[in-house]
Amino acid sequence: MGETVDAASVAAKLHGGFAPVDGSPLSQRAIRCAAASLVVLEILGRGWRLAPFDEDDRGWALAADYPVNGPRVMGVPDGGDGFLLSLCRGLQAEPRQL
Repeated sequence: MGETVDAASVAAKLHGGFAPVDGSPLSQRAIRCAAASLVVLEILGRGWRLAPFDEDDRGWALAADYPVNGPRVMGVPDGGDGFLLSLCRGLQAEPRQL
């Protein structure tokens, strides 16, 4: 097994290398599970209101490349809360191309 790495120190190192050109702050998220840990830095474009991360008591979903036509495919007009998890579970049950 590998060593345990502190998510805050990883995020600080990533901030140094990926600081946005326009000076906008990056938000950070550490996701941990039994198999792995993931540190994500996010910057949302101006006017972008759809969350790239979603979670509930059964799981989580991260949209590294947001499925912009996903709400239309799933019949959800605005994305809304819980959309990413619904999309992932729907695609798991009935795979289709977005």
